Amino acid sequence: MRINIRTKGSVKMSDNVKEHITKQVMELDKLFNESEHINVNVLCAEKGGKNSTEITIVLKQVILRAECIGDTLYAAISMISIKSLLLFSPIASKSNKI
Repeated sequence: MRINIRTKGSVKMSDNVKEHITKQVMELDKLFNESEHINVNVLCAEKGGKNSTEITIVLKQVILRAECIGDTLYAAISMISIKSLLLFSPIASKSNKI
């Protein structure tokens, strides 16, 4: 799994935040086939005074995307991780069978 982390606008990215993102995204790794090369794009931005985190996972036959907005960057990252697990689990299992 290759993780690309980007920021947009006034969001500052510390090493601790990058580690937190990596840890949360690696939880999604168990959903996918080990032989698949997965690219994960994470975008952290500020929208309307709140922090937004978007995750996009590009597979061979489908693109998975989720977005969450939270009061803090850590909250948005944690919410996107949980939301991604819930949304992507059924899709990932179908993708692995194709």
